[in-house]
Amino acid sequence: MRALALLCLLLGLAGPLLLLPAGTAVASAFGLAPALAAMQAAAAPLAYVSAAGLLLISLAALAFAGRALALKNKVPAETGTWDCGYAAPTARMQYGASSFAQPLTDFFQPILRKIGHSPVITEYFPGKASFSAEAQAVFYNSVYLPAAARLRTVAYRFSWIQHGRLQIYILYIVVTLLLLLLWKL
Repeated sequence: MRALALLCLLLGLAGPLLLLPAGTAVASAFGLAPALAAMQAAAAPLAYVSAAGLLLISLAALAFAGRALALKNKVPAETGTWDCGYAAPTARMQYGASSFAQPLTDFFQPILRKIGHSPVITEYFPGKASFSAEAQAVFYNSVYLPAAARLRTVAYRFSWIQHGRLQIYILYIVVTLLLLLLWKL
């Protein structure tokens, strides 16, 4: 798998070197001289793209090697997720997808109609507490589902056309072709 990935990377970086021989072969095989001229014109900008790609890959490799060298003799520390002041957090208290999406869901509050249930904590050391939030899919519920239901109703009225017999399907095609031929006369 690594060999295939390396081969794809090399083919991508060697685009300008491969474009002209491939273009010459195609142009001579099919007699397409204008296509060869277009490929020759595209080779110069493609060289800049390949050089930029090679530079980016080199910088990424250099950064990775520098990081590996800097962390060579260090043991990574393991800590828990920020615990919001609780001494013994559980997995249910950690961040979820809604924590990361909260700024966007707050911004689109009129569209999403976010509903949240959170307790009011007034004590310094509260007991059990829970929080739940749900963003209603307004577009899905008010536009998509009704349109899909109407489309399903219309499609159900035409379900007699699709019955599974190949001969009838071929007859549909022949009748359609005849109607098109008569229409063009």
